[in-house]
Amino acid sequence: MHSFLKSVGYSVEGNPGEIEEIIRTTILKAEYRKEVKLKRGGKLIEYIRFTTEDTGIIVVGEEDEEKKFHYKYYFPFGVSAGSMNPEDEFYINKKVDSDAYTAMCDDPRVGMSLIFYVVNVVDFLKYYKGEKRLENKAAQFVGLADSGKIILPTLVHVENREQQKKENNKKNKLVAEAKKGNQEAIENLTLDDITRYAIISQRIQKEDILSIVETSIVPYGSESDMYKITGNIEEVRKLENIETHEEIWHLTINVDEIPMDVYINSKDLMGEPTPGRRFRGNVWLQAELLDMKEKGIPKS
Repeated sequence: MHSFLKSVGYSVEGNPGEIEEIIRTTILKAEYRKEVKLKRGGKLIEYIRFTTEDTGIIVVGEEDEEKKFHYKYYFPFGVSAGSMNPEDEFYINKKVDSDAYTAMCDDPRVGMSLIFYVVNVVDFLKYYKGEKRLENKAAQFVGLADSGKIILPTLVHVENREQQKKENNKKNKLVAEAKKGNQEAIENLTLDDITRYAIISQRIQKEDILSIVETSIVPYGSESDMYKITGNIEEVRKLENIETHEEIWHLTINVDEIPMDVYINSKDLMGEPTPGRRFRGNVWLQAELLDMKEKGIPKS
């Protein structure tokens, strides 16, 4: 059973029969069917079915030369509201045990490499020919949450927020220069980190960490594409699974200036989400790789 089925409205208890029915229904009632020819022969097939306006199930398998479909794996997914995160480079890695892929990008906004699950595998193989390195592409980040809570915002004035954006833009430029080997940029970044550490060390003695750090994204657990995030909520929608009638929260949030759409079962969210508050929880990070020139890959 996939751990994040409940994030899209399937709070099943791991019964093999229930999982098989979800897979079977997805194949029979799929809104989209994508395919790509494989070098080894046959085709890789994706069956995509929406169970709410923005979430659903994808079943992946191979079709042999006799047109017989062989199931391989499935996963729940969510759709981004449309905000794209352009990056200079994406590095793509194929999972050892399946035809699934993960991607990595060095994002200067968070100061670390982000690893995410690639949702549109067929598109990736068809349009990008399975390249291990992609340039000038974009990703739409989605987080499926297994748990989370709503917390109050930090007390940040508008003027301070604008100043912070300017400082972040300056930092991003320094990071870009540091990647090129600019020694002055490296020294400036090091000094900034030392200063920031000293300020936080003093404040943490009298303040809670969540009153100091407004948003954050840090790796969580043993899986490379799992993160604990804290982000500002910008938009809230409530969805309903057409089969189970379970309610799902769709939260559009901002995490360290990275737009992200988070989906969580209402039973797993503590608190009432509203714009202006913050979301904190554990998410499985996934994304669709997009071509910046085409502004999105065709869905079918």
